[in-house]
Amino acid sequence: MGSASRSSRPLSDRLAARARRVFVGRVAELEIVRSALDSPEPSIAVLYLYGPGGIGKTCLLGAISDLAERSHRAVTVIDGRNTDASPGSVLASVDRHIGDRPRVLLLDSYERLRVLDDWIRTDFLPRPSCDDADGDRR
Repeated sequence: MGSASRSSRPLSDRLAARARRVFVGRVAELEIVRSALDSPEPSIAVLYLYGPGGIGKTCLLGAISDLAERSHRAVTVIDGRNTDASPGSVLASVDRHIGDRPRVLLLDSYERLRVLDDWIRTDFLPRPSCDDADGDRR
């Protein structure tokens, strides 16, 4: 094995920086997200990415997560491969990450959560933010 890394930055930061350098393309999609993040009244509340396996949806979600974090948003990633397909499990994942900052929720491998589709669309997404007493979406 080689010697210890010369960088004092955490490994997660170094890996994220490398991913940013390696990720190419998807300029139009990232601009849609950037515009929504920069807007005081975003024109989109849900952005749905779909396509066959292996085309880079997870990498694109990583780039979106990075954009959101740089825009001072709290980011929650729920990966259907690692989350039970139950409302309680999804709520627990989200509730662990609640803070004062506006949130961005990223659902990866949604096909594994498909049994929750009606609940997500009718109950989960429309519910008011916990810090938004009048029920307006943020």
